Amino acid sequence: MMIELLFAATLMTEPRPVWHEASLKAFVRGEVSRNGWGQGQWQCLETLIHHESRWNHRALNPTSGAAGLFQRIDGNPYDSVRRQVEWGLNYVEHRYDEPCNALRFFRANNWY
Repeated sequence: MMIELLFAATLMTEPRPVWHEASLKAFVRGEVSRNGWGQGQWQCLETLIHHESRWNHRALNPTSGAAGLFQRIDGNPYDSVRRQVEWGLNYVEHRYDEPCNALRFFRANNWY
């Protein structure tokens, strides 16, 4: 019983796994294709995420408080990758219609 309790306590306190860039890109690319965006849109989104977080899902901007892959202003760097990607793709789609429009805006304004 004591061993089971120690194991359960360890599981509850261990941090979430850190994703590697290749696995993050594969996951996001799969989600992008579900949105119906093609290869060109993927390349724009890949560039945008690289600029924002360098593909670090735990990225945190100490000045603005922006966090995660998409650097969400009210984000939490410890949100799940799935949650970050869902939010980011919805944001891009609703604000810019598609990733290449978001990237064009980013390049012109240094934010999106």
